[in-house]
Amino acid sequence: MANPGMLCLAIGAATLITACAARTATPHSQPEGFVASHVASNLRVGFPLQPCVATMLSRSPTFRETYSKIAGRHDVRVTIELVPDRTQRVRAVTDVRSFAGGQRIAAVRLYTTTDVIELIAHEMEHVREQLEGTNLLLLSVARASDVRRLGTKFETRRGVETGLRVAAEVGDAASRTCQGSLRNAALIAYSF
Repeated sequence: MANPGMLCLAIGAATLITACAARTATPHSQPEGFVASHVASNLRVGFPLQPCVATMLSRSPTFRETYSKIAGRHDVRVTIELVPDRTQRVRAVTDVRSFAGGQRIAAVRLYTTTDVIELIAHEMEHVREQLEGTNLLLLSVARASDVRRLGTKFETRRGVETGLRVAAEVGDAASRTCQGSLRNAALIAYSF
C-alpha cells in the first residue's frame, strides 16, 4: 500500500502541473465573460479530471458548446470519473438512466489515462445526443446511419468526430500535460 502522505503530495503535484499548463497555454478565442473554472451544478467531475475539463473549456469552442447545452438542462445529472481498469475492453463508456418525470442520470467512466481529452468530449457528446432525443436503436438498424450497435452499447460518428475535433482544438501540448498528470495520479492511487 502506498504511503498516504506521499500519495497526497504526488496527486497534488500532478494536479498543479496540469492546472499550470492549462493557465500558461496559448489562449484560444473565448466568449466574453467565460469562466473556465465554472462547473455547472448538474455536472460532477471527479478528481483528477477537473484540470483537464478546465483546459477543454478554456481552449475548445466545440467542447464549450456541448458542455453548455448539458449544463443548461435541469433534467440531467452527469458524473465524469476516471476508473483505471486494464481489464475493460473499451476505453470509456457512458450509461444514461431515465426516470419517471423525465429525469436522467449519466455516468461517464474513463477506463484509461490515454486520450482523455478526446474521450471526455466523445462521451459528453453521447450525453448531448440522448438529451436531444436521438433514437440510437432505430438509427443503428438504418442502412445509411452513422450509428453502430456494439452489444448493448452504441457508437456514433458524431461522438467520434466531436472527440477528435476537441482534441485538435485543445492541442497536443495541453493534451500531453493533462494525460501525463492523470497517469501519474492513477498509478499512485491504483498501484498495479
